[in-house]
Amino acid sequence: MRARHYAASAASLLILARAAAPPRTRRAKTPKAQPLTPPRPPAEVEPCPHAPDCPSCTIDGGFDEVDTARRARAMFEPLLQKPFEVICGSAKDWRTQAKLACAPGATKLTARGRRGRKTYRLRDVALGLYRPRSHDVVAIPDCRTHHPLLNKAAGEIKEACAVVGIKALDSEGDGNLRYVQLSTDGNKVALTLVWNERSAKEAQPELPRLVKELSSSSLWHSIHVNYRGDKAGNAIFDYNPQKWAKLRGETYVIERLFDDDVGDLDAKLKLWFTPLTFRQANLRAFAGLVERLATWVPDDSHVCELYAGVGAIGLALRPKLSSLRCSETNENVLDCFEKSRRDQDARLEDLCPVEMTVADAEDAVFDDCEGADVLIVDPPRKGLCEGVREALVKGELDVKRLVYVSCGFDALERDQAALLNSRRWKLTHAEAHVFFPGSDHVETLAVYDAVVPE
Repeated sequence: MRARHYAASAASLLILARAAAPPRTRRAKTPKAQPLTPPRPPAEVEPCPHAPDCPSCTIDGGFDEVDTARRARAMFEPLLQKPFEVICGSAKDWRTQAKLACAPGATKLTARGRRGRKTYRLRDVALGLYRPRSHDVVAIPDCRTHHPLLNKAAGEIKEACAVVGIKALDSEGDGNLRYVQLSTDGNKVALTLVWNERSAKEAQPELPRLVKELSSSSLWHSIHVNYRGDKAGNAIFDYNPQKWAKLRGETYVIERLFDDDVGDLDAKLKLWFTPLTFRQANLRAFAGLVERLATWVPDDSHVCELYAGVGAIGLALRPKLSSLRCSETNENVLDCFEKSRRDQDARLEDLCPVEMTVADAEDAVFDDCEGADVLIVDPPRKGLCEGVREALVKGELDVKRLVYVSCGFDALERDQAALLNSRRWKLTHAEAHVFFPGSDHVETLAVYDAVVPE
């Protein structure tokens, strides 16, 4: 077995929730979740008020016929000898998390500071998206893909900035506010302000004034700040934990993954998120994919999940599994995973052992796959790391099924070619889910089974 290198600190971060339980007594099997009836995209979509300037939505309909979906059909249908399904939900109000760039707007303002001591002459703050290959921001105050609370939150931020004299980052790198991140559970909004200073001291007095002005509203679940500063590069955040601070409200956003009964999955699964952990922008579409994925994981499987994030997929499946091992490179998921795990243990009985480790996927694939029947991977857009791909194509793992959730089709093409050319794997199933209606993008669920030597 290869030595494990933990991605956290020298103190090897490891959460073992392996239940030291008495021998398990099986519950009666609940009916399997039936595949969802794929919702069709609406025949007519109301015109976008920001078209054609906004770079986000490139099409107004036919979301299951975008170029990437056609490429997927061309790749999968000849192998499967059956129609390739593309599942799409609502084209409106689906986005519950948004990252909006900030730039000086078109309106000139005159705002007074506290007790009228200063007069600020500046432009209003525009919140939106960058035009391709430029530093121009297209404001999108009435985005139809946003949950209504996100648009309301953006409006309140714009008004608060005008009141206290906050300047958005300009093309010369001058200004206070670089980006905002907004997340909603449908009731309140969690806000992260990305500030163009490196510390709380440097952010005085503008940041405290803005937070105080925002706090007069009941809209906010929490307000965090990332002291991004003027560090070079296009990264939105500085992920150094020392550059983050909670200014108001709760540390965690808690969300239910599923809205309805989902058979033998955990229908009441709660997920904990912080601004430092990854969260799907379209959580409802992701939940639909997880429900479909579950039908390809046999009951009583021993599962290894790489690139697990806060553990949403594995924990949703946990009631039907015999064991679960998850890993993730981001150490900030550990507390979130543990809170979900504890909540699950308090609600359900006869759950399988589960563990979460912080480790590179190339290391975890060997340690965590030992004894596993099914490997679940949900990598970033660049696809499988080379070490994971090589372990699969060289037959170095004992897993019998690979369940691949892809958000980057180019990488999936490369990884599938390597799997099938190795003659150790065969394609069993594939389908696509439209997470971002309006864009040329699909999330692909592909299932591969190990080829049994004759």
